[in-house]
Amino acid sequence: DEQNTPEERKAYLEICKSNALRLKGLTDELFGFFLVFGKPTPDQVPEEFDAATLLDQVLLEHVMDLSQRGFHVETGSAGEITGKLAVDLSHFRRIFDNLFSNVRKYADQSSPVTISQKLDRDELIVTISNRINKNRTRVESNRIGLQTCHKLVAAMGGEFNQYRTTDTFTVEVLLPVHGTAEN
Repeated sequence: DEQNTPEERKAYLEICKSNALRLKGLTDELFGFFLVFGKPTPDQVPEEFDAATLLDQVLLEHVMDLSQRGFHVETGSAGEITGKLAVDLSHFRRIFDNLFSNVRKYADQSSPVTISQKLDRDELIVTISNRINKNRTRVESNRIGLQTCHKLVAAMGGEFNQYRTTDTFTVEVLLPVHGTAEN
């Protein structure tokens, strides 16, 4: 509306963005609920992607978001990632959306979030680790996000592991890769 000032338009856009993100959160929760408590195996529409390219795209989005939110992120790769991933793209993205949502909610911003990736024979291993925020007074979890990740990764033929100590939380996503130099 031309009658509104630029500041008013910006405020309205921020309200729209906030409401869209809230709606996305609600639909994500609903999806997770049905995935965890619904069918034993989610429907998959696998497509083949270059492993390095797909991983770079998905992880870069989240690294940039965390950096903008004040997190220090350390990334690393043990060797070159080669080969192809056969994954359902929307489910692949949902896995990392869930994992990075947990980082935003529960990680201690004063310690780095580490993200590493490596190829071990015919398996891509992505590890995300962070220090747990001990000052958090309220837990905003319905405990479905990690279960969703586990189920989606398993449906793609992979493995999902999580480790917790008193001060750190780590997850590993292991997915089969084909067409690597080693196989």
